[in-house]
Amino acid sequence: GTKKIYKKTDKKIEICSFEKVKVLLETLGYTFDNKYYCRPNGNPRTNPQAKENEDYFASLEGFRRYLCAHGVECQEKLPWEDEEDGEEKTDNLVSWVRYTILTRLSKNEKG
Repeated sequence: GTKKIYKKTDKKIEICSFEKVKVLLETLGYTFDNKYYCRPNGNPRTNPQAKENEDYFASLEGFRRYLCAHGVECQEKLPWEDEEDGEEKTDNLVSWVRYTILTRLSKNEKG
């Protein structure tokens, strides 16, 4: 298989708020309301076949864990890719999704 080599950098990873990421996810077809966090076409109000904890989630933590494990569905080219701050937006999304792993590890370490 292919090996990824990561080099140590002094770059500080900052995890943005859900509000910042929410706008990006909405651009990709995700929907959110007062009750659910929904993947594209996953809102149970409009799709009777939608399954809880797969297509829609009642908690933000469950939604993040799913995205971390399965990825974020998107087109080949991200809609914001050509924008001046496109790379920053992508970094925000990636770190927000992946940070859930670090959160869970630190919770487990505390016992």
